[in-house]
Amino acid sequence: MKSLSNRSSGLETGRAVIGQHFYQPSRNASHSRLKRIGTDPNNVDWNKVIANECYIPQTNRGTLNHSSFDFYTTIRNEMLGIAPKEAKQLKEAMILRGVGDPFLHILLPDLNRRDKKILIQAGFNVFKNETKTNPQWFWPPETALDYQTLEVLADVGYKGVLCAPEQINGIGTEADNKPIIVKLKKGRNIILLPFDRPVSSKLAFADKSNADRFAHETIIPRIQNLPETVPLIAWTDGETFGHHAKMADLFIHYLLTESLPAAGVAVMGVNQLPEVWEKKDYINGQLRERTAWSCPHGNLVRWHGPCPCDGGKHGGWKANFSNALAMLNAEIDKVLDKELSKRWSDDLTKNFDKYFIFKVYICFNNFPIY
Repeated sequence: MKSLSNRSSGLETGRAVIGQHFYQPSRNASHSRLKRIGTDPNNVDWNKVIANECYIPQTNRGTLNHSSFDFYTTIRNEMLGIAPKEAKQLKEAMILRGVGDPFLHILLPDLNRRDKKILIQAGFNVFKNETKTNPQWFWPPETALDYQTLEVLADVGYKGVLCAPEQINGIGTEADNKPIIVKLKKGRNIILLPFDRPVSSKLAFADKSNADRFAHETIIPRIQNLPETVPLIAWTDGETFGHHAKMADLFIHYLLTESLPAAGVAVMGVNQLPEVWEKKDYINGQLRERTAWSCPHGNLVRWHGPCPCDGGKHGGWKANFSNALAMLNAEIDKVLDKELSKRWSDDLTKNFDKYFIFKVYICFNNFPIY
């Protein structure tokens, strides 16, 4: 474990990981015959707009060399066309600060094990090919998880998974910021890493006009309640900084490079956490299956029916829609198994960049891609 300064000396207040989740859906079809069809009635290329407001400024300013982040493969691929120079810088930042993804932003618990394996392995492979390193941590879409997804992540080689603290059961204490060991089959373990809910929520929704004040009033009080060997972990949508909140790209950069260091907070990367944790910091716990950072109500009800998240309004159609698409997905699998080699899923995983339209726009698009 790397040594930590004594807080009472005033030399160091603590440590923090500030993470960003970057994702926007593809807004044009990939098939050449449908490429001209967009999703915006005014023909606005929103991914280009968001890139100019958020992704490009953060990359050029070097913000991603200080924050941790997941930047989903589909939007990284779009960045190659929108801003090739920044796309190259982004991939360089991923080596030290990047978190893995499943290539597409799909609710993994709604997929069968084979489809989970295709997406998770494909995302892992692309990350490795781009950075020449293996991703250690994983950001699941909407942080939606079940035990089968954890098993597949362990199979692929992930050390742990980021999630919300309310997705943890059985620890008898606040889960925020703590490495939670979850037991899997065959004697294996995986780490669930819940972010700090109060700080993360305020990063998303609170005032961003003064980074120094945010550091002293929001981040430092939470750090002071943590053991010295447990850094604070905050995570929120990266589009918050520059797109949802104008000029907030300047806020996050100043927070990371000036406000927190000046207050004695060392800003570290998520991949450095195991160097800091001590054995006593790990806690045994369980996953609350089919929950998400954006819906704590169980069974991913926000996407499958009326939900308290939206006041129970306008959700009656979702269950029938989801069930019908799940049945369609199963029938497509039967056709593929019958007409192709049983190794089609392995071939697809190895060449996902090239062939993903083969199953994705037939099968995976049957499930919500947000």
